[in-house]
Amino acid sequence: MGLRINNNVAALIAQRNMARSDQNLSRSLERLSSGLRINRAADDPAGLVISEQQRAQIAGFNQAVENSERGISMVQTAEGQLSEINALLIKMRGLVLDASNDAVNDANSLAADQAEIDDAIATIDRIAQTARFGAKILFDGSNENSVNITNTVGISGADSAYSTGIYDLAVSGWTAASYAIDATGAAAMNVETTAGTPAISGLTAGAHVLNVTVASAAAEITGTAAATTGLTITSTGAALAAAAQDLTAAAVNVSAAGTENKFGLTLSDGVTTLTEQITVADGDYATAATLQTALNNALTGSANFNGVVTATVSGADAAAVVTFNVVDDNAYNGTAYTLTINDGTAADVLNEMTGFTDGDNASGTDTNNNIDLTLVENGSSFAETLNIQGAAAGHVYTAANLVAQINTEIARNTNLNGKLIASESSGVITFTTRSEGTKQTITVSGNAAGDWVNTGGTGFTHGGAESTDTGTDGVIELDGYANTVDYVNYTTDTTKSIQDVSGNTLNIDMDSGANTGLRQGAGTLTVTQATGSITVDAGSAVSFTAGQAFAMANAAAESIDLTVSLTATGNGTDTLTVVDNSLVFQVGPNAGQTAKLSLADLSTSQLGTGLDAAYGGTNQFASVSELDVSSLAKANDSLDIVDAVITEISSMRGDIGSFQANTLESNLAALRVAAENLTAAESVIRDTDFSAEVAEFTKQQILTQAGASVLSNANQIPQVVLQLLR
Repeated sequence: MGLRINNNVAALIAQRNMARSDQNLSRSLERLSSGLRINRAADDPAGLVISEQQRAQIAGFNQAVENSERGISMVQTAEGQLSEINALLIKMRGLVLDASNDAVNDANSLAADQAEIDDAIATIDRIAQTARFGAKILFDGSNENSVNITNTVGISGADSAYSTGIYDLAVSGWTAASYAIDATGAAAMNVETTAGTPAISGLTAGAHVLNVTVASAAAEITGTAAATTGLTITSTGAALAAAAQDLTAAAVNVSAAGTENKFGLTLSDGVTTLTEQITVADGDYATAATLQTALNNALTGSANFNGVVTATVSGADAAAVVTFNVVDDNAYNGTAYTLTINDGTAADVLNEMTGFTDGDNASGTDTNNNIDLTLVENGSSFAETLNIQGAAAGHVYTAANLVAQINTEIARNTNLNGKLIASESSGVITFTTRSEGTKQTITVSGNAAGDWVNTGGTGFTHGGAESTDTGTDGVIELDGYANTVDYVNYTTDTTKSIQDVSGNTLNIDMDSGANTGLRQGAGTLTVTQATGSITVDAGSAVSFTAGQAFAMANAAAESIDLTVSLTATGNGTDTLTVVDNSLVFQVGPNAGQTAKLSLADLSTSQLGTGLDAAYGGTNQFASVSELDVSSLAKANDSLDIVDAVITEISSMRGDIGSFQANTLESNLAALRVAAENLTAAESVIRDTDFSAEVAEFTKQQILTQAGASVLSNANQIPQVVLQLLR
């Protein structure tokens, strides 16, 4: 090649290579001094993008670890407050039990127990309002996932993860709860094995014990002595007589024409009135005998007066006297009565019997043949008078046919029929109510001190001790809890609601008729709970059994634990309203990677609810804030409340502990592993591999040094031209 002075190409080449070596040496020095393979985007554009994304994730993981650790600290703080409340409740339980020791307590000891309980309640309220983590109050209800369900059907919810919103909970396919009593036990107790439409509220499925410890009994009064044989009962009957008339001169003419064949009779005691138009067969009656026969035939055909009123025609045919006689004053009630003959038209039989005028009447009275009865049945009171058949000549009764006559009169009385029966044994008369229980009371007396009850030798005295009796209540236990049965109806089966010690109820049917009343015996009650299915906002149906909790997911796959109450009534729709105020913990490196924890309101007015009548229970206290141990009954109800709250708080502690162990701590371990692995991955991309980089540095250092030497030599090449010029 030629020699040139203006452009030293060899030097340019040496310079270029030396510059590249120097650049590489500088980059290698930067990597070795910084420890990073990528110090600027130009070092590795794609690697930088990946590395920065991974660095963001690593920072997120590290913050999530810190968040979880702080969350654990908050949860531990909350659990510590619950632990203190638990200790207070256990102390309160001891105080309630002390107050329940009724035999040894006086007013001062009960007041001391109450004072300590009140102080514990105030402390729980103070914890609820002041327990906090930092500035955040924990248990005032502001951190609770609020779940409200309308109580149309009877659904309750807990542990909700639903988002804030309103949801429809529809129950369908309802099959009501049912029960069966073993046949042997049912027969012994006189109860039906099943109820037609059983109402079961709160009883759990399975076997329960029924036991009749006290049999029910009717009200029953018995005379103190046998009825006198040949008991005589008399009465004074009414006799309505016409003036004498000559039948031979002017026969009584009866003809259907012009209604001449009718006359009216009215018998009244001021309470009951019998009235009727009597039809006499057509004919001319010229003798007393034929007229009497015709009138009695007409009365026999009467709907109201057959056997009650008779007619006699006495005296000679030329001076006959027509008389209407009341012979059975038993057909109506009362002690005084009036018989009246009525004129219906201008041309009737009355006009033919010229001895009568329209409105003629006669009065009579019962004498010594009345029984005054007062029957009280299931709240209704009936004051009645029975008229035992008698006549002026008197009726003679033995005890047996007297009882038969009394029962005949009871059957005639609409208020007593089927409610009362008379009987006799060895001449002693007994009155017994058909139905049983203390809602049955029977009182027997006469209407005066000298009536047949007193004078007839029946064994009863007017107003005497044997004259009034009240039935006996039955007692039936459900799982050991006694229920009083104060009324068992004779006419129809009686339905009675009974309960166990927790206030759970069912209706039993007690037999009527010959098997009326509870009888001592025991049996096994087997309860089958109600079933059905439920949907959320018309989603997929989930089957349930009443009283058993089940998980219900919505369309967003959020879950809530639902329970259809044992007191639920059937198909229907409840509205679920959720306001999610739960504490939200950011437990992951990315958006949406959160966990929720709901902390309930621990105010004592919110603890121990659900046992009082508002929720179908029997407890007299609505919450733990109302506890009162001033009496044994109140102490027992207070104990139920305290036990329920201990269970409630313990469950809360369990939920918090589960959240700490299974959500925060397990997540914390996973976060640390993930951060470790991601850091390692990012290090591969971003960090300097010193073994490789030192080798590269040595190489570039040698190249730089060599380049400097070569460049020096290249710069000497133009000097050769000077040699040519000499």
